[in-house]
Amino acid sequence: MTTEQFYDLFEGREDAVFLDNPPRLHKVEYGFTDFVVNHLESRGAIGIYPLRDGNRCKWICSDFDTSEAEDLAWRYAQAWEYYGIQAWVETSRSKGFHVWVFADDWMSGTIARRAGLWVHQMSQIEAVELNPKQELIGEGEYGNCVRLPYPNSGRDCTIDSERQVMWDTNGQSIGFQDWVPQALQLRTPVEQLQRLAAMWQPPPLPERKQYKDGPTRRGGNPDSNFDPYHIRRVFNGNENVRKGERDNVFHTLAMYCRGKDLSMSEARDIVSDVWSTQTDDRETYPLKVALEKVDRAYGRG
Repeated sequence: MTTEQFYDLFEGREDAVFLDNPPRLHKVEYGFTDFVVNHLESRGAIGIYPLRDGNRCKWICSDFDTSEAEDLAWRYAQAWEYYGIQAWVETSRSKGFHVWVFADDWMSGTIARRAGLWVHQMSQIEAVELNPKQELIGEGEYGNCVRLPYPNSGRDCTIDSERQVMWDTNGQSIGFQDWVPQALQLRTPVEQLQRLAAMWQPPPLPERKQYKDGPTRRGGNPDSNFDPYHIRRVFNGNENVRKGERDNVFHTLAMYCRGKDLSMSEARDIVSDVWSTQTDDRETYPLKVALEKVDRAYGRG
């Protein structure tokens, strides 16, 4: 295992890192690789923030820290295997367990989070600490970090790099030095994770409060289907884009991406994700129509 292989596997945001001693977010101006080297040589453990450029990531990690952590972690890892996806179980420093899944390329936070949520949903295991915790973060935001595996300092902080700290879903323990190259070879194609993301179903929303003068808000027309909170629920991943709201939703989403200074390419990726995973009746609303909202928002329509 080399430093480059280790970081290629756990690659994430490079302008910030979480330092363990003392615990804090540290903004990185240059020399990010030095923090990775220090981590591997037990000279300063770190955590990585998964989302780069607001919505791009390369891995999924679910953290289990309850009294049932070991059983839940193995069940969750085996649920990934049901779909032919390699998951890895790690004993975390907090005496809990991490389950890692690595993608073969950058993917959106939407794909990463919803694929992980679907496997939680399918295996009937609550997603308490699933990373990335956000699908999209705005300017000046960092989201949540995950502490990286400690190849030279396990639970007792004294074991060496040959200690068996990683397991595959068959329960086979693997030395960390051998595990990293193997994990790189067994990364999951993004397209496979995208299919799982599309299967996730958001939990049902509580019934909205009904007003005497309308079903959606005071002063509203009782016969109107307008829902001022629909777009917000779509953005939060809690609701599909309804047939009568598609133009409004994609226009607002495109303008939001532009306001967050995302590139046009990133905005098109986000709109494509929402179209493919959250849009009802896509046959009557082609992807090119949704992407036209991005073109107009960015002044190219």
